[in-house]
Amino acid sequence: MPNIFDVAKAAGVSHQTVSRVLNGDPTVRAAVRGRVDEAIVALDYRPSAAARALARRSTRTIGLVVVGMQYFGPGSIANGFNAAARASGWDVAIAATDDAAAEDDVRQAGSRCSRRTRGPSW
Repeated sequence: MPNIFDVAKAAGVSHQTVSRVLNGDPTVRAAVRGRVDEAIVALDYRPSAAARALARRSTRTIGLVVVGMQYFGPGSIANGFNAAARASGWDVAIAATDDAAAEDDVRQAGSRCSRRTRGPSW
């Protein structure tokens, strides 16, 4: 799997320039942007979500704790939440439990979500 350094080498630019192209920096000259875009396509480069999250200190992931996922209502809500989040460029980490009375299960599910996200949605 190619990385940003491979794209930079193929395009004859620095990895910082590749980053600026990927982030839409308007100061990158059109000819340079074209070379980088061609290298991205030729190498089938896909930006690393993990590397981007580290650099931005943000995951663009929302945690969703769902109680009773096996039932139609909560499952439908989770599906709609997931679709709306993805349409807005967010990922969703879903943690499910089947018993709202089991506070420990709900707390653990929330903890799992909050480790990778901006915090769980209840």
